[in-house]
Amino acid sequence: MSKVLLMLLVLAAGLSSVSAEERVWDMKDSAYWRRKLVVPVEDITPAKMEKTAQEFLRLAGVRRIVVLSVFVSRGVAAEQGAPRSNYKQWKGYYDSLPKHARVSAHMIAISGDAVLWVRDVEGRITRRVLKGRDPTKFSVDGTAFEILYVAGRVMTKFERCATPGAIEPVFYVITPAELTEELCTRAGRWLARKLEAKHLAVRFRNDQWFVPGSSFPVAYPFAPTEAPPTEAEYHRSVSYYCGIFRGKPLDCRQTMGLALTPRRPVRER
Repeated sequence: MSKVLLMLLVLAAGLSSVSAEERVWDMKDSAYWRRKLVVPVEDITPAKMEKTAQEFLRLAGVRRIVVLSVFVSRGVAAEQGAPRSNYKQWKGYYDSLPKHARVSAHMIAISGDAVLWVRDVEGRITRRVLKGRDPTKFSVDGTAFEILYVAGRVMTKFERCATPGAIEPVFYVITPAELTEELCTRAGRWLARKLEAKHLAVRFRNDQWFVPGSSFPVAYPFAPTEAPPTEAEYHRSVSYYCGIFRGKPLDCRQTMGLALTPRRPVRER
């Protein structure tokens, strides 16, 4: 009888462990793996999230890009990824987010280097390098850049030079420098060379307010606490998009900002 009871207790413990960590969504190919998890809010601590991230890194193996996002509920995961096409739509989602929506963790690993951010229930933000060096910080010709987020897009059979089902990584990058076509082109080419990427998308801003779309969080949890821009301020801000698409060389263009600058070719260095 005692052996049966012991077996039941072990089984119950295993089931409890499974229910405490719920996999929400996976996107992966041979070079890229992005996973979303839901865990209880009390489990989002630096120590517990480091263990979870290290386990996922081991599982992902030699993939070039590995991304893990952890949320406190499926609802929050959906709210942070709500589709939006303009500022008003985004602001409505932003204002309605519950306070605990920002309690989360995020890991980015690139070419074997990995970093983890955690924002706990007290609002404390920690950043910890898990392996090698921080892969989200880089410089090009003396200009500093930081990768805030890496999303992905599944490619289709209708795209030229694409492998159906392969993932195109989408990078969200900030820099304190003035954004120009030349600067973003050089940074985009640097990332493409580092990743040996045939397909790539990079979005550039001077701040974390990447508003349209759905692959960047409605409210980025790991930024300094600051008020969002007004609609007028947002539309005056400058954004650039760079991409390698359909086998063509990387192309960059300004997508936001009042002073749209003339486009000119940028020579390779």
